[in-house]
Formats: sequence, structure tokens, C-alpha cells
Amino acid sequence: MTSNEAKMILFESLLHSKNTKVDFFINKQKEIGITPLNYISDLVDEYENLYERVNTVTHKSWEIDEITKKKKYHKQTILLNTETNGLMCGQIDCNNIFEIGEPLLEYGRLIQNKSQKKKSQKKTSYLWLNNPKKELLELYKLLKEDYNLIASETTFEQLEAVFTNQSTDNIIPIKWHQDNATELLYFIDRLEQSNNIKHNPKRADYQKLKACFVKPDGSQFNEALKSLKTNIKFLNEDKQKAIDELVNNF
Repeated sequence: MTSNEAKMILFESLLHSKNTKVDFFINKQKEIGITPLNYISDLVDEYENLYERVNTVTHKSWEIDEITKKKKYHKQTILLNTETNGLMCGQIDCNNIFEIGEPLLEYGRLIQNKSQKKKSQKKTSYLWLNNPKKELLELYKLLKEDYNLIASETTFEQLEAVFTNQSTDNIIPIKWHQDNATELLYFIDRLEQSNNIKHNPKRADYQKLKACFVKPDGSQFNEALKSLKTNIKFLNEDKQKAIDELVNNF
């Protein structure tokens, strides 16, 4: 966001009532599409520039005093038509600059709180919904021995952690047998559609998948998983059939 764009937003905020100024900042951020942290940073920088200007470069309106016949100066004013290149006309009392600062500070606190809340939210592994004590042991055998879809060194404790809602910071990701992200996506998708693992039907959690499974060499799946999901139907039929058979055991 340019300095001029930030300045226009600050001036426009003055046109809103005290109770709607913060909402204005929120809606404007969504409209522009800039990240909240960059948005607030740009606004604060421009607010500091504006505050410095109105306290050093004086715009003074004046009139002739009827008694003394001398020029009588009023409070400092911001000449909007000059500051905004004619896009906003009129003048604003420089004291009103504080009417920008207070809601801007409040908006900044909202952004900070949301950011801290997001960081504090623990990222967890998948949650097996049915009978984990019995079925995860069977899943382990099927994946490792019958279908060879995971590395031979995978332990049951590893798989159990991946499917029992554990913190992803504490689990050892499972090595998938190939660096075939589409196949892995299909496996997880089938577990979701068969209601074996908890999921959000409106939004796939690709970060969870990347945290729980890695390539045979231990590196992360960095493919654009979202775009691969749309092409999942083109997965090799034999691979689909094998995974379907595996999942049908539950």
C-alpha cells in the first residue's frame, strides 16, 4: 500500500462516526486484500508522518478582526483539497488528528490479539473416530505389511500419534512409500469420506497432511496440494482400487 493510499484511508476514517471508525478500518483492509499486519504497519507509518506534518507545517485559516482590524488566526487546519489532490475538499481541524489515532490503536490491538490467538492454537494430528484401540492396530498392519504404503521402519506408536489428535510438534511424521502426493491425498480423502477421521467438509487441511506424512527421504511434500486435489480422479486406477480396498476394512 502506498503512502498516499494510506493517507487517504486515514482521512476517510474521519468521515465515520466514533463507533464505526474501527469497523471502517477492518472493512477497508478486506477490500484492499493486504495482510492485516502490513496494513496496520502502513497506516501507522503514515499516521506518524501526518502527525508530524500538521504540527510543523502549519495550515492556518484567518480572518480580519473587526475590532483590531488585524489578521486573527484560528486553529491549525488540514487543507484536504491540497492533501488529497482534490479528491476530498474542505478542511479539518488539526486537533482531529487524534480522532484517527485512537481507533487506529484499537484496530491494532484487535489485529495483535487475533495474531496471538492464532499462534496459541495448537496444531494437531488426525483424530480416528471409531475404535482407535482396535482399528489403528489393524490400519498399521494393512499400511505396513499388506499394502506397503508406509516405510518399513514405521512404528505403531508413530501411526497412533498421527491418528489420535496429538500435537504435531511432538509427532514423528510417517514416511509414505512414494513421493506421490496425489496418492497420499486420495488415501486421506477416502478416510475422510468414510468418516474414519475427523475433518472439515468445507476446507481440506493440507498443513495437517504435511505435518503427518513426508516423502520416503524424509522431506516434506511441497507440491501445491490444493491443485492436486482437483485432479485426484486421475490417479492410477490400480492405486485407487488398492486404497479403496484398504479403507473398506473399516
